[in-house]
Amino acid sequence: MKKAVVVVVSIISIAVLVIVLVIALKPKKDSPPTESIVDMILVEKGTFTMGDT
Repeated sequence: MKKAVVVVVSIISIAVLVIVLVIALKPKKDSPPTESIVDMILVEKGTFTMGDT
């Protein structure tokens, strides 16, 4: 009997933990969509000096 109670309590604990994780990891609807702020340009082949001369 005690073993059955321990199993039921363990299953309930795991279920509660899963529900809490699903709620905590769900993306917020208020947050704006992410956008890339990196712009890329083509640098033609040849010499390139980085920094201040």
